[in-house]
Parts: sequence; structure tokens; C-alpha cells
Amino acid sequence: MIELATANTPDEVELVKIDGQRLPFEDKTFDIVFSATVLQHNTDEKMMQAILKEMCRVSADRVILFERVESHIKGDDLCKGRPIEYFASICNEVGFELKQYEFLNIRTSYLVCGAIRKGLNPSSRKEGEPLNGISLFLQKATLPVTKQLDKIFKANRDLTKMEFIRIKK
Repeated sequence: MIELATANTPDEVELVKIDGQRLPFEDKTFDIVFSATVLQHNTDEKMMQAILKEMCRVSADRVILFERVESHIKGDDLCKGRPIEYFASICNEVGFELKQYEFLNIRTSYLVCGAIRKGLNPSSRKEGEPLNGISLFLQKATLPVTKQLDKIFKANRDLTKMEFIRIKK
């Protein structure tokens, strides 16, 4: 993934592969720390909590997460949804409070595009490898319809934006 990202990133951007449990930055180095669908794939609870605490440590002001949310811890070895309160309690331990959250309601689009990707690409395809042309075409073609269906079939779970702010003392 680093090779793929490097090929699509300006030269002045440095990408570093780390395990996330010990970020190589000083406390409060960044104004905002952002993560999108990373924590849900850390299914080891101890590791996931360490990563989230590290994200908070290096943030001076805000931590913004886009993660799978469920009413209780639910999932498998590849992906776990956790309650908003779960994330909030971990962040609170290290001086952050939940400012706001928003359910993004993309379930229909996610399921339709996922079915197209899985059904029309070889099972041997590895993460980061390109999708075939027909798969890309069909995903783009169905999005106008599934975006409208996403507005109808709402759920207070799945992909959620959560914003945490540092508690000023």
C-alpha cells in the first residue's frame, strides 16, 4: 500500500509505514489527527486501544474518526464495529471528549458496490490491485441510484464520523 500511495502522492509528502502503537512524533505534534476505516480493521482490542490513544497523544486539538459503529462490539477477525461510547471512553481517558458524531448512511451504496467488486473481480485480487473496467463502470453507474436509496434506508450504525476535541484544563 505504501508503494501504491507513493506512486499517487506528490514528492514532498513522506509516507512512513508504522504499526500505529508507537507513533514517531512528539506529544501534540499535529492540530488534527484523522483516520478513516483503520481502527475497525484492528480487531485486537488491546492493539486498537493503544493505536487510538497514540492518535490522541500526538493531537494538539482534534481527532476525527470515520469508523464502523454498532450498538455493541460486533464483527469478525477482519472488521469490528464498536459503539460510539466505546471510542469516547478511550479518548476520554487521555483527555479528549466527543464533540459531535454523524451517521453517514452509505449502506446501500456499500453493499451494491461491494457485490459488484466481489462478483466481477477475481478472488485472487489483492488489496491495492486495480479493479477491472466493467466493475469500475458498474459501480459508477449505480451510485446515482444507490445514493438516493442511502437517504431512504438510514441506520444509526455503520460508517460514522466522530470528532473529539482536547479537553482544555
